[in-house]
Amino acid sequence: MSENFSDFHPATQPNPIGASKHSANLTPPKITLTQKAVDQAIAQRTQGQRRRYWFAGIEGLYLQITPNGCASYCLRYTRPDGNKAEYTIGRASRITTEMARKAAREHLSALTLHGTDPIEARRAKTAEAKARKLHTFKALADAYMDAAENRSLAERTTYLRRWMLVTYIYPRIGDRPVDDLRRRDIKECLREIQAHGDRSANMAHGLIKSVFNWAIDEDRCETNPAIFRKMFDDTPVRRVGKLNDERVFTMRFWFPIRLRVASHRFKLPATIWRRRLGTERKRLGMRANRKLRPHGRCSQR
Repeated sequence: MSENFSDFHPATQPNPIGASKHSANLTPPKITLTQKAVDQAIAQRTQGQRRRYWFAGIEGLYLQITPNGCASYCLRYTRPDGNKAEYTIGRASRITTEMARKAAREHLSALTLHGTDPIEARRAKTAEAKARKLHTFKALADAYMDAAENRSLAERTTYLRRWMLVTYIYPRIGDRPVDDLRRRDIKECLREIQAHGDRSANMAHGLIKSVFNWAIDEDRCETNPAIFRKMFDDTPVRRVGKLNDERVFTMRFWFPIRLRVASHRFKLPATIWRRRLGTERKRLGMRANRKLRPHGRCSQR
């Protein structure tokens, strides 16, 4: 045994928990894998000392208690290359004895039948999970915004794009892996954004499409699920009709009133709004010496 561990044997514990009586030898006894035996072993631990309790029935399965009192189910096995290894199944406070027994049998079966190393399999799953997290749409869009070709954009443009991502896009597809996104997912996202306006939905569509196009150029993904026609019509309504005499008269009548109201609201100096009013009168063909009617009388009419 390793010098760093104090294995459970008759020399240190004459009456092992749940174990049968053994003659005085150096072979560690094996206890029965029950929840009661595990609880008693944890309760009777020695402070500051590491212990191992080997279980009967499954080769290599044991309970390890650290000097701090943390108990875990572990498995000692032989790797395909012939070296010994120890694999931690889980803490005793989080899994039951039955779960530990089942996990140990599954790992030993996979090792025997397929040569699967439990430690290497866990590392592969962890690496895959980290890769999927780094390959989400949020990570891709952040990399797109930080790309060198986008640093020359105007500050307002950059701000609006980030605001659009954080406000509308990230809450809906930010945590989705890029490889799992399909055209129907993008359209569903845009339909939800359309509740805030057709223009907002179309702007979000264009931004998502730009992110995927950049990712394809950078070999970060292979397809662009946002390539489809604009879903909503955000064309502004054009002015109907022509500028006739009636509309010209309306403009000549109401513009001075609106200008004076604005000057009061924003506290513009009188010289400014009078100068602007004179310029507008000349543009509309009005006499420069024409007096304005009182604001109250005009509003009553």
